[in-house]
Amino acid sequence: MKLILVDDNVNFREGLKNFLEMELNHTVIGEASNGREFLELNVIKTTNIILMDIRMEDISGIEATKRALELYYPLNIVALTNDVQNSRLQQLIEVGFKGFINKNEVFNSLEQTLQLVSAGRFVFPKNLML
Repeated sequence: MKLILVDDNVNFREGLKNFLEMELNHTVIGEASNGREFLELNVIKTTNIILMDIRMEDISGIEATKRALELYYPLNIVALTNDVQNSRLQQLIEVGFKGFINKNEVFNSLEQTLQLVSAGRFVFPKNLML
């Protein structure tokens, strides 16, 4: 699977990239530290899934996702965050995210989430999937 990582924490991004490539045998084809850098990537159309931090300076992950979906719909974008408030999760669904991974649980839930989103499923907490 080809992935793009968007997160302002370079250490987290590097750890996630290593895990994806070394442990899960996926390929990271692009990286960005904020929404603006992400939108400037020339590989957006060729990725299978984008892992997007939602809280970043400059252009947030939510705004970057809105813009990317306007330009390249459809895209499989999964939110990466520690912000698990129901109102925030509802906003992610409305914007067009296909899934959600809590950063504290990323290494435990990442592969299953990638497989489900790749298969066309939505991956959000059950209480939001009405």
